Amino acid sequence: MQCVDSWSTFNAVDYQHDEHWVHLIVYHLVWTPKRRKSVLVNAVATECRALIERKCSERHWEILELAIQPDHIHLFVRVQPNISASEVVQECKGLSSRDLRLHHKHLLRLPSFVDSFVFRVNGGQRFSSHDRSLRRGTDGTVVLKAYRYRLYPSKPQQRLLDATRKTARRWYDDCLAQRKAAFELVGWSVPYTYQLRQVKTRKAESPFAAGVHSHVLQLVRTDLERAFHAFFRRVKAGEQPGYPRFKGRNRFSSFGSRSMATAFVWTDGG
Repeated sequence: MQCVDSWSTFNAVDYQHDEHWVHLIVYHLVWTPKRRKSVLVNAVATECRALIERKCSERHWEILELAIQPDHIHLFVRVQPNISASEVVQECKGLSSRDLRLHHKHLLRLPSFVDSFVFRVNGGQRFSSHDRSLRRGTDGTVVLKAYRYRLYPSKPQQRLLDATRKTARRWYDDCLAQRKAAFELVGWSVPYTYQLRQVKTRKAESPFAAGVHSHVLQLVRTDLERAFHAFFRRVKAGEQPGYPRFKGRNRFSSFGSRSMATAFVWTDGG
């Protein structure tokens, strides 16, 4: 197991004041090209920086620091309290990968432009406007510390993780197929909550889904919902829409859970 410390300090005067909240939400995101190839150079690096800056400007995210190295990207960004780190990653990685591969054909030799792994440090605090005494610490600063862990699963655990990933991918494709067919045949947009309620039925009918926690399948449907939100936002902005795609075997590399308690069980010596 490996552990990496990352420290950042923010002065309390940088807190943002909204109608009901005082907040400082920042994310430090690091991602790399596939196989960590040193392709972010010259025109590719310049265009990548412009794409990320444009997307952050459109979403009203403040870039505190953006460093593009030949084999990785550092993005230090401040966002609104309702924006998750995964949403920032999805917006910036998706935009830069799609556009750069379109304009620079040598990037098409990579199976995908960016790696699926992202190192993320979440930081910041959010307080009620009534808790004025909590706005700044005793020394006027907020100190953030994050740990990065690398886990080495056993072979049975690897098989279980891979089986869960495959089940999640099939559920994603089935939800997308149902929504696509319903709209094309009868003009009905399948509601998000309707498919969430189908998780229980899926677990009862599918032997593969029976052993997967409901939170995993619910989060898969949430990811599809975000993909449709991004699609309709691009349509409204007059951009190239990019309808959500079915996930092939090589295009679904991870799954998530809504809480650590339902994702892993930690045991001593195990």
